[in-house]
Amino acid sequence: MENQAKYFSLGYLVRIVHQFRIGINAGIYSSETFQNPSTFFVPVPIVSYTFGPFTANTVYYPKYSDFVPYHILGFYATIRIFEGKAAKK
Repeated sequence: MENQAKYFSLGYLVRIVHQFRIGINAGIYSSETFQNPSTFFVPVPIVSYTFGPFTANTVYYPKYSDFVPYHILGFYATIRIFEGKAAKK
């Protein structure tokens, strides 16, 4: 396939109101789509809305000089498979 990107990211979300969360992902990305194919690090702001087991996520990839020549807005969904419980003390 053409124009594939590979990435690895870790992030943290903070609950703002009942089902809305904001946070940031720290990601390492590799893409051949841009002028200078390379691997680069980018902080990615994220906004999430949870409804039941589903979470709708919006991410913003900021413009970075030669690496990412334009701003990108992305959307994806996640499905919670299990619900974690706090450990008893």
